[in-house]
Amino acid sequence: MKTTLTLLTVATVGLGTTAISASAEETLPNIVTIASRTPIERNRIGSAISIVDRDLLEQRQSVTVADILQDLPGLAISRAGGPGQQTQLRIRGAEANHVLVVIDGVRVNDPAIGDEFSFEQLTSWDVDNIEVVRGPQSALWGSDAMAGVINIT
Repeated sequence: MKTTLTLLTVATVGLGTTAISASAEETLPNIVTIASRTPIERNRIGSAISIVDRDLLEQRQSVTVADILQDLPGLAISRAGGPGQQTQLRIRGAEANHVLVVIDGVRVNDPAIGDEFSFEQLTSWDVDNIEVVRGPQSALWGSDAMAGVINIT
């Protein structure tokens, strides 16, 4: 009887501390602006999204943004040679000219090279945040966003 009561007491105390530690670890939700063009919580977005914040950029120690983006799911980087050569980014197998790139709120796709953005000169030193939305976003962003949108701030 005494052993059962002791085990029951220990189990009850253990459950209470688990509930307390779970509530203490809650953090503020990530706010995403690119998926709906208005600030919205990340868990309310219906599209596949990846966010690379400044902490992850500093951990990776990568020089170019393309080196960071190549590790995200659904993104593929292709280079026409070594560093400094044309660098294309494809989302989910779509052509690079179907990916809209927005830097600080400005569309930067270049019509001179097939309406795509060339990532070879974009370094990660001045980047604070990268939001990648995979999937069709043409309803919000126009025909340049058939494969997805990359927002860099």
